[in-house]
Amino acid sequence: MSEVSEARARFLAGAERAHALLGEGPAQARCEAAVATFMTGVRRWSPQSDDFGWLDELEPFAWEGVGLAAALEGAFESMLARRPDRSALMFVGLGWSHALAGEGGARPDEFAAWQECFDDDPWLLFDGQGYASTLLRRRSRSRAQPDDVASTWFDQGCGRALYYLHGGRASALEWAIRGLGRARAPALWRGIGVASRFTDGLDESERVALREHGGEHLLHGERLAQRLRARLSPRASGDTSTP
Repeated sequence: MSEVSEARARFLAGAERAHALLGEGPAQARCEAAVATFMTGVRRWSPQSDDFGWLDELEPFAWEGVGLAAALEGAFESMLARRPDRSALMFVGLGWSHALAGEGGARPDEFAAWQECFDDDPWLLFDGQGYASTLLRRRSRSRAQPDDVASTWFDQGCGRALYYLHGGRASALEWAIRGLGRARAPALWRGIGVASRFTDGLDESERVALREHGGEHLLHGERLAQRLRARLSPRASGDTSTP
């Protein structure tokens, strides 16, 4: 790997904390594997390299790590231009960078420009921000839009992090969401649904238990994850490698 920025080096130096934060539960091993793949993307990406074959051989979490690394190195927009087919994942990584800095999301003009090119993908930066803020227990804020869509995406990311923090254990997730307030519950359960399908780690009985707690909001998240998985498949992207 080439010389990294001070910001990326600082993140890598404390990255082992992420594993210590992952909670016990049926999905713990799967969550640990996803975090490890994310960190591979953060560590191995180089702004000088055009070889992304190694990334496409890994799971999609590696591209989220690339999004964070590129943001910390000031090369995020360059990476979007080079691999627009992985924009959804890289926007999650951009959200990590905002969480680490304790900032809100992109400026309205930046966000509007990204939406012109990438449709709904830029909203995932708020998801990534919520995820990182919750996982790392950092204070962060979403830059809410007039209809508060940003805050909803932020809470979806918080829900995904809760899945990791509680290892996908349904009873623990129910308890955690009760403590965060009824108004946030739909987006939080949606995020748990996304993680339960995108990260997985549950057998059928454990998935049924989770659905009993999360209801339609969790099912909505599952559907979102399945659509994203399908979009990232080699057949959908025209790529012959394994994402």
